[in-house]
Amino acid sequence: MELADRGRALVEGHVTKAFNVLARATRSPRPGVVFARAAAIGETEPLTDLDSRLFVGLPPR
Repeated sequence: MELADRGRALVEGHVTKAFNVLARATRSPRPGVVFARAAAIGETEPLTDLDSRLFVGLPPR
């Protein structure tokens, strides 16, 4: 439990400033709505933001 609390605090303390789909979804209380709207307009995720790349398991470049 302590490890989970520490991880949650780290994530909440670091909020990405990017405005791509994944970044907006991670800041949103309803990420499904963000993804649905992005899909409806054909928006794609370029994975150029460091936080987005790390989130999906890609190297930081």
